[in-house]
Amino acid sequence: MAPELSTIQIQIWVLAGVIGMLMIGNILYKFAPSSADREARRLQRLLESKQLTKLLSRVNEGLEDAPASSMYLMYKTQVLLRLGRLEEAERAAWEFKKAAPEWRTTAVNLIDFIADLRCKLEQQKIPEHDFPALLASKLDAQ
Repeated sequence: MAPELSTIQIQIWVLAGVIGMLMIGNILYKFAPSSADREARRLQRLLESKQLTKLLSRVNEGLEDAPASSMYLMYKTQVLLRLGRLEEAERAAWEFKKAAPEWRTTAVNLIDFIADLRCKLEQQKIPEHDFPALLASKLDAQ
């Protein structure tokens, strides 16, 4: 009887070890940042440091892999705005709105901002080559 109890005890310890390892793995998985979180932080750092051409190329690479990614479309809209490319920014904002219904309010606000900005720029007859500097100052103020 003693050898059988010893075998059962070993099996219970092995089973407890496996369950413990599964629990630790699950906890580590939940607290580890996802690749999407890391990419969002990377894109935000590029935007904040005003590395716009690098950001645009990174966003375009991301959109090749995931054409309907709301994160990439939002950043594409923002970087095109900062570069003064209003028409492209507006198209990107409309794509963002279609791709991410849960972000509809943000997309509509971006679309309205672009339309309002376009009207103001046309009324003031600001030359197109001055758009980026003016846009950057307006976006940084928000």
